[in-house]
Amino acid sequence: MTLELQTALASPDISVRVDAVEELAQKPDVARPLVAALLLDPDVPVVARLWSMITICVIKDDDKATAANALVQSINAAEAIVRRCAIETLGELKIDWAVARIAEHLTDHEVVEPWFDDDSTPSQAARRALESIGTSEAMRLLASHFEK
Repeated sequence: MTLELQTALASPDISVRVDAVEELAQKPDVARPLVAALLLDPDVPVVARLWSMITICVIKDDDKATAANALVQSINAAEAIVRRCAIETLGELKIDWAVARIAEHLTDHEVVEPWFDDDSTPSQAARRALESIGTSEAMRLLASHFEK
């Protein structure tokens, strides 16, 4: 199933990727560990890892933080686009326990090849994620970064 899923999420045909996300959304408890595993495998094509994050946005997380833990590990990926999207997804899900890890990327200005029409850097994603999470700790880390 994982190779099939990887192939679908990496397909050059966007409709195949969308169909895969829709299929995964039907069984979120089965999907979470599968997409988390894809997300953490550096040998999986980048497009499949990015679509794994899209799937996580659709299915959300479980009480074991399966998706959030995979996302936090992914914010240190070699590829700037993976880091940026993982940070954005953590912000979208409002994973408040990850704010310190997100804040570490406020200085990550590596240029990102555009994903859809967005070419923002991991640092810009970190700022937006901290603002989205909005806890006092997130705001403190954001403010202290700008004071430097």
